[in-house]
Amino acid sequence: MARFTQNLVLVLCGALTSAITAGFLVFIELKWGFAFYSWTLWLIIPAGAGLAGFVASSGYYFGARLFNIRPARDLLLGVVVISVGTFFFIYWLEYMFLTVDGKAISDVISYSDYLTFSITHTSLNFGYRGHFIDTPVNIGAGGGYLYAAIQIIGFALGGVCIYLYLASLPFCKECSLYLKHKGQQTRYFGTSEEVQASIEGFLAMASGRRFQDSINGHAVTGPEKSTGTVSAFSSTIEVKRCEGCEKHWLKFGVKRWDSNKKEWKEISDFNYAQFMMERVEVAKN
Repeated sequence: MARFTQNLVLVLCGALTSAITAGFLVFIELKWGFAFYSWTLWLIIPAGAGLAGFVASSGYYFGARLFNIRPARDLLLGVVVISVGTFFFIYWLEYMFLTVDGKAISDVISYSDYLTFSITHTSLNFGYRGHFIDTPVNIGAGGGYLYAAIQIIGFALGGVCIYLYLASLPFCKECSLYLKHKGQQTRYFGTSEEVQASIEGFLAMASGRRFQDSINGHAVTGPEKSTGTVSAFSSTIEVKRCEGCEKHWLKFGVKRWDSNKKEWKEISDFNYAQFMMERVEVAKN
C-alpha cells in the first residue's frame, strides 16, 4: 500500500505538469497560431512533441526528488498513459476554447468528430534552413493519422526519458530512497602519470575497505582547482547517503580534458562505486 501511495503521488505530480503544459501549448496555438508540439524534423522526428512530453512529465522528476520517492517499474505504464493522454487533452482544450464566427466549436460538433476532422485535415508548413513555404500542404487522411501517431510517440518518449533518468539515479534498495548528496572532492592533474598514481592509490585503499583513508589520500594527490590548459585530467570522489538507514555510497571517477571540444570527458574504465555501512566524510568543493 505504501508503494501504491507513493506511485499515486508521482502520478498526480506528472498529471499536474502535463495539464499545465497542455494548457500553455493550447494558449500559444490559439493566440499565435503556432502548434509547437507538431514541430518535426524531416517529418519523422517528433522534436516538438518530444520536448513537450519531456516538460509535461517534469512533475514526475520534481515529485520524486521533493518527496524522495523512487518510481517503481509499474509506474512506467502510468507515465506512458498520461504522456499519450496529454496529446488528446491538448485537442480537447482546443475543442473547448476554439470559436468560429463567435460560435463555440463545442456547440456544433462532438469532440470525437472534431478530433477526427483535425487529424484527417492536417496541413503542414515545410521549410529548409529556416525558410518556410507560404502555402500549407494538406497531407490527407492517411498522412494525418501517421503524423498524429508520430506526435503521440514523441509525447510518450518525453515521459519515458524522465522515468529512465529517475531510475538511473543511485538509491538504497532496502529503503527505496534516493541517496542524498553529502560531499564531493575533485583533484586535477597535468599528466597521465599523475592521474594514474591517484587512481592506483585510491583503488588500493578502497579494495581494502579503507574508505575514509582513500578519501583522505585522494585529497593530497593534486590541486583542488583546475589550472587551465595545464590540467589534462581530473579525478572526483562523490559521497552520498541514505536518509533511511544511513548507509553511505562512494563513487570515484576520472575525466580527461578534450582540448578540441573544450569539455571534460569521462574515462569509464576507471569508474568505481561502492555502498558501505561505514560513515565517511568528504570536504565539499
